[in-house]
Formats: sequence, structure tokens, C-alpha cells
Amino acid sequence: MRKRLPLILLAVAPWLSGVTLIQAQAQGEAQSKESQAEQPPASAAPTVTRSTGGIIVVTGVGSSTPPAKVEEAEKKEEAVAEAPAEKEESPATAAPAGPKSTTVSSYTYGPDGQKRAEAIQSAGSADADSSQTTRTLTNTHGRAVPYLTESSNVLKSTAGDEVVEKRLNRYDTNGNPVSQQLVREEQRRLPDGSIEKTITTYESDINGRMNPVERVVETEKKTGNVTRTTVTAERPDINKRFKTYERTQSERTQHSDESGNVKTVRQADDGLGRLIDVERSESVMSRSGDAATTETNVWQRSVVNQERFELTERTVGKLVEKPDGTASETVEVYAASAGGSANNLNNTGSFDLQERIQRETTAAPGGGKQEVTTSQSRSIADPSRFGRKSVRRQVTRPTATGEAVETHTYEEGVNGAMLPIGTTVETIENK
Repeated sequence: MRKRLPLILLAVAPWLSGVTLIQAQAQGEAQSKESQAEQPPASAAPTVTRSTGGIIVVTGVGSSTPPAKVEEAEKKEEAVAEAPAEKEESPATAAPAGPKSTTVSSYTYGPDGQKRAEAIQSAGSADADSSQTTRTLTNTHGRAVPYLTESSNVLKSTAGDEVVEKRLNRYDTNGNPVSQQLVREEQRRLPDGSIEKTITTYESDINGRMNPVERVVETEKKTGNVTRTTVTAERPDINKRFKTYERTQSERTQHSDESGNVKTVRQADDGLGRLIDVERSESVMSRSGDAATTETNVWQRSVVNQERFELTERTVGKLVEKPDGTASETVEVYAASAGGSANNLNNTGSFDLQERIQRETTAAPGGGKQEVTTSQSRSIADPSRFGRKSVRRQVTRPTATGEAVETHTYEEGVNGAMLPIGTTVETIENK
């Protein structure tokens, strides 16, 4: 069977992330593991997923093995396309993962170098169709009370449709409920073969009633080697009718096994009820051997001349994946000003390196995996130099009942030494 090679597209492409939503993210979602026979080669359109470091991976036909999560997503999409639209999934033929429980304990290092447990702890459970996580804190009276609970439930799952509800409940320091948020995700396959996903967010008011506050509709259609995506974000107006305030349209083209590009246009309400272009971007992807690179340019509407667009950012990324499972990612962001500060109105087009992120994925002792992420940004206070480095080291190891994930964070000190600033230990157990 022909294998596939990932091409990378940097996370600055806004069409994939769409509009930022405050969504309740349930931890410990179950993962199905199915053994499937190898199928004959198929001319599937490119598949998109996000790598560990936030780099977008576009998988096209090539000569290297894609990440497992990409391959599983492709198989799921093919199964959906071939199955009857109204037929429910048969529990007898499915292979659901067993229920899991999750415990997270966190601690930090004090000035004396001693470990100190944090006040916030987390525990949760998950099965094939639902999950729940509860975060607790120790209040001033010394009692452990919940301050945040998250849950996710699959209400419908057929060959062509899926409905998922996610709830988030917040509590005060005495453990009394304060507010609630509901995110309803509905996905369906339309007659023309496109996929439509609607995400509606509701929030409770002072009387406890749930009111819609945002709706995002995303449609995706693949035609040959071209995938077109439209993301429309809406909010209720004064008459409680949804009104579009932002729309992002993108066109992804896979030219060959070694190249592709994505063009994106983001529109926003100009305050008069009209959608105007505010940002454009183009990403060009290429591959050579085990290395895939992407260069993304971003143009924004000029502050001085509203009729003109200016190049404001350039991002270059490289992803190298070896047959032994090791990988390295490098992302470099170039711009006229440091992140978070205003653009230089007198900029002549000369960009400086503003941020660099490097990630190395290797095998850990005991059959686990280790990811080391190093990031450094240019100082906003003194743009002539870079700020201190930050390092995040995450080690995942299998255990007798599941797996353990240990995350250490470090920050560069004044003498250049990397100082530990926090550790999180997450244990996932199969019941």
C-alpha cells in the first residue's frame, strides 16, 4: 500500500482554528483501538490534523508513514462515506475502550528548592461516550471544594451525524454553583458530500436560564485535490437573532506529492453591518526526504491606508520525522515588532526574528515517549535582545494499569541556568 508523508502548515493559518470559543474540554476521552486489514490504495484527499507543537500537518500521497492519529482519522472518514446515512453504529461490532479514571496532582518548587503541593487538584473518568472532570481547591477554611467541573456526552453517533454536548460548571470558594456553560457540537454529512459542523455556545444568566451567546458554522468540501472551508461566526443581536461578525474562507490545494498551498481570507464586521477583508494569508508547503517545510505570509489591512494590505508577519516551520518515531519541529516567527506590541507604522518591510519554538520527540526509558519544547521570544522591553528561555519536558510512560504523564517546566535564570518552576503528574488508570 502506498504510504503518505505529512506536509506542515503553521498554526498561524486562522481558517483551521476558526473563531476562538470558550469550550469545556473533557479530559481522559477514551480512544478506540481497532485492528483493520490493509486496504487497496485509494486516492483520498489530503487530511489535516495538528501536531503536538501546534503545527498543522497536511497529509498527502507520498513516501513516508503518516502519524497514527492521521491514519485513524482517514479510516474513520472512509467508513462514514461508505456506510448508509441513517444506520446507527452497532455496539456489537464496535470496539470501545474500557472506562478510564484520571488523577492529576501538581506541585511547584519554592525558593528553598522544596516541593509544595498546589491547592488545585483534578480527577476524572471517561468511557466510550462520556467523560467528566472535577477540579477542586482548598479554600481559606481548609476544605476541599469543587471550583470547576467539565463533562462531555455523545448524544448521537451515526454513520453520517454526530451530536456532542459539553458542560462546564463554575463554583465559588464555598463550593456553591455560580455559572454554567453548554457547548453543543453537531456534525452532519450533506447530500453533496460536504461536512457541516455547528458549534453553539450557551451561558447561564442571573436567573439560571441558558441563553445562546455564539454560534460557529463550519463547512468543508473536497473536490479532487482542492478542499474549501468556510467558518462563519455569529452572535445574537439586540433582537436575539444571530448575526455574522466574522467569516474565514480558505482553499487548500495539494499540487503534488511534494507541494501544496493554502490561501485564507478573514473578514470581519466593519461596524456598519458589512463584512470586509481584514486579513489574508498564504502558506506554501514543500517536502524533501524526511523534512517538510512551510512558509506562511500574513497580510493585514493597513492602519494608515484602509485601501491597502501590508505584509505583517512571516512564519517558517520545519518538521522532520524519522522512521524510528523520533521527530523534531522548529517554528520561527518574523515580524516588524515583538509579539503583543503595536506594529511600526514606519516599517519598511524589514522583519526580525521575534520568536523561536523547538520541539524534540524521542523515546523515553521503559517504552515511553519524551517531548522537550524550548521557546524564546524577543523582549518587548528591549527589542534588541531575546528574553529568557522556557523549557517544557513531558514524559509519558506506560504503567500496569494505564499510563503516567509527568510534565516539568523550567525557566532560564539570570545566570543562564534552567530553574524548575513547576511539575504536574497525571495518572490515567483503566478501571
